[in-house]
Amino acid sequence: MTPGLGTRTAVQLIETFRTPEAVFRASRSELEAAGISSGLAQSIVSGCAFDDAVTQQQKLAETGAVAVPFTDPRYPPRLKDIFDPPPLLFGRGNVDLLQELAIGIVGTRRPTAYGTTVAARLAKDLACAGLTIASGMARGIDTAAHRAALEVGRGSGGGTIAVFGCGVDEVYPSENRKLAEQIA
Repeated sequence: MTPGLGTRTAVQLIETFRTPEAVFRASRSELEAAGISSGLAQSIVSGCAFDDAVTQQQKLAETGAVAVPFTDPRYPPRLKDIFDPPPLLFGRGNVDLLQELAIGIVGTRRPTAYGTTVAARLAKDLACAGLTIASGMARGIDTAAHRAALEVGRGSGGGTIAVFGCGVDEVYPSENRKLAEQIA
């Protein structure tokens, strides 16, 4: 939420200062010593980003969501290993599923009946085997995969994780609102 602060630099700052709170408490000279520009350091110490973070935290509480920062043990270890990992994930529901062995099932938004059936069967079989199904909540294949994983039920196998392309407080497409609530 700080202009000019990209994901790699944010992660670097969190690794240097250990927590996001410590980044906000750091002085301009400490931030510059960590390798960021004086302008960016000034933006951080101005407090505006902290105020924005407080507002976002209030919104999270209102929507029943949680923040999972890069330093949180629930943050997916494999996601940390990519070139440009997001410094923060937002989640609703069972965020412990982020630690589980997961497989992504994504596909067209306009599948054939056969494609929908195969995607659902594959998701169900994988969930029964204990894998968590990750998909994007889109129409079509994604929806079929999420629904099939939910049919299995968490006690009988894996769960499902919906990766939103929008905010955690929005559901797109809107026809998947009920599905989003079932997942959460």
